[in-house]
Amino acid sequence: YVSAMLRKRISFKTYEERKEAALKILKESAQIKAFFTRIAPKVAKFDSPFEIINALAEVLKCEDAEMLSLDLHNLIDKYPDVTQDHLTQLIALRGDLSKSEVRDMVSYVVQSEQTKNRPPAPKSIFSQL
Repeated sequence: YVSAMLRKRISFKTYEERKEAALKILKESAQIKAFFTRIAPKVAKFDSPFEIINALAEVLKCEDAEMLSLDLHNLIDKYPDVTQDHLTQLIALRGDLSKSEVRDMVSYVVQSEQTKNRPPAPKSIFSQL
């Protein structure tokens, strides 16, 4: 799911399309998590892959540009190894912003996050993409 969302093979034209796709992603993520909880209860307690999918879906579902910026800040806070390219591809998937708007937003968010002094975080799936 994560790598598929970060490839620009599709872009949504309307908020309704994005919302519908995000809700479907959230539903399928919950179903996959329930499956793993059933077959491997101890392993399924680690939410990281499912949390990432849900966080990406929330970025898709976001309707307001100000909230989108906040969602990106939250994504970087939680997954500091997410790259500028990942963020650019994710926002481009939305289809509601021009390339220059996407580039400007991502640059702003990444630069503002780089000014924070934080301890090194464990790597997530983003470092493998």
